[in-house]
Amino acid sequence: MLAAEQKVLSGMLAVKKPAGITSKDVSRKLTRILGKLKLGHVGTLDPLAEGVLPILVGNSTRLQDNLLDSKKVYICKLKLGFETDTLDATGKTLATKEFKHVTLEQLRHEAIKLIGPQVQPPPLYSAVKFKGKPLYKYARTGNVGALDTSLIKRNIHVYSFLISSYHDGVVTFEVTVSKGTYVRSLAVSLAESVNTLGTVIFLNRIETAGVKAVQAVELATLISKLQMGEKLEDFIIPPEKFNMNIPFYQLKDDLLVEDLLLGKKIYFSQKEFTNKLVLTNTYKPDSFMDELECLLLDGSGKTFGLGLLTGVTGTSICVSRKRRIR
Repeated sequence: MLAAEQKVLSGMLAVKKPAGITSKDVSRKLTRILGKLKLGHVGTLDPLAEGVLPILVGNSTRLQDNLLDSKKVYICKLKLGFETDTLDATGKTLATKEFKHVTLEQLRHEAIKLIGPQVQPPPLYSAVKFKGKPLYKYARTGNVGALDTSLIKRNIHVYSFLISSYHDGVVTFEVTVSKGTYVRSLAVSLAESVNTLGTVIFLNRIETAGVKAVQAVELATLISKLQMGEKLEDFIIPPEKFNMNIPFYQLKDDLLVEDLLLGKKIYFSQKEFTNKLVLTNTYKPDSFMDELECLLLDGSGKTFGLGLLTGVTGTSICVSRKRRIR
């Protein structure tokens, strides 16, 4: 159906994942329509969660690592008074505890304490791997005694933690976090800080990889439109529009673009580099003495590769293509 487009398409689909399916299910559903076109999702959402799930298309899957480092924003509802084995509403209740003493003021006070860098162990029911095996498989078989949790803790950062309401034992909050953060664990930590238990009953990711919820398309809507014959390219965000923490450089000289596409390394003086490569985003590296990845754009502003900048000496810079994007 889309065979002609598949040969050249590279970019991102901003999809809204519905609750009740896995992130891989989203890719599988799209693969049934798009055929052999390579797809890869940026980050993973729990089955309970809904929200923004960027799907990389074609050679843009090679930019996945560059997008994973972005901040994520979630809206979460935490039900106080009980805890499950999965830390969310899909699990079995393990314990209950009184929560009527909890106030909105207490919750907001404790939420502030959770802002900043911290070390977080992932939930047992998660896809994080230990010795090549996902944690949820250890949990399902009851073999949690084989886990050394000190080896799987993650350094995370909570940038903001805003509690908007507390009513009938349900805490609603918005949180901005780094990659690797499990909001389920963060929510349970909040419950514990006010001397009770808690379970996540709703989770919505409203921003990730620079993509906000208003930019995303409901999965069912996207599938329906593609089945009706709308072009996939109409939903694609091109790589040059990605929000990545690397410099984007445009080369106006077509011969230089051809050389880089052929795998050649090009050396520039500092002055030549400034004249030949135009920075098109707001990234401003101090120096290239260490290797630095960059996005390479051709004269028309289209992405053609993931580049590598190396400061060979104090006065020259080497530019090479690390991965082809088109």
